[in-house]
Amino acid sequence: MFAAGFVTCALLGCSLSSRAQAQSVQKRDDRWKRFGVDLLVVGGATTAAALGIANVRHAILDRGSWGHVGRNISHPIQQVRLGTRRDTDPFAINFVAHPLSYAGMGLYLKERGYRDWNAFLFTQAHSYVWEFMIEGSGVPPSGKDLLSNLAASSVAIFALDRISRYGERQLGEPSHAWYHHLLHWTNPLNPLHDLLRK
Repeated sequence: MFAAGFVTCALLGCSLSSRAQAQSVQKRDDRWKRFGVDLLVVGGATTAAALGIANVRHAILDRGSWGHVGRNISHPIQQVRLGTRRDTDPFAINFVAHPLSYAGMGLYLKERGYRDWNAFLFTQAHSYVWEFMIEGSGVPPSGKDLLSNLAASSVAIFALDRISRYGERQLGEPSHAWYHHLLHWTNPLNPLHDLLRK
């Protein structure tokens, strides 16, 4: 009797363990699929930006070379200093377009379910690839751009998304206030996603 009970418990334990392992593998597979989709989405947006922004397109097509990329990677501090001095992009590019695009990327990744630090690393890896390799194939990387990308994605991931999630939680409470709707919209992708699911 004891042996039968032990075997039953062992089989049940193995079954639950294998189910948990299968779910773990499924979650891991889902994360890699999500990561692959996000690489394609961000890569598509990056390609559109590289081809759509005239000065970036001309820098890549006219002056782009693997030698520039190699120099950026082998001498990053020297190249960032040089690129920062040469960066004459208007205020709207350096301090509006760059921050908005990287904040948007961070909020997109948070809505897609990334943890804070994973979303942050994704945005900074993209910033590095853009500045040192894509745009960097034609012009040295700009410290202004790197810092504005860093600041904007940090604020979006570590502040705006958290405020949005707090607003969303409060909206589920019966005593929620009108301003919780505004808080929820600090990451506009969260309420938009909620609206699309309805």
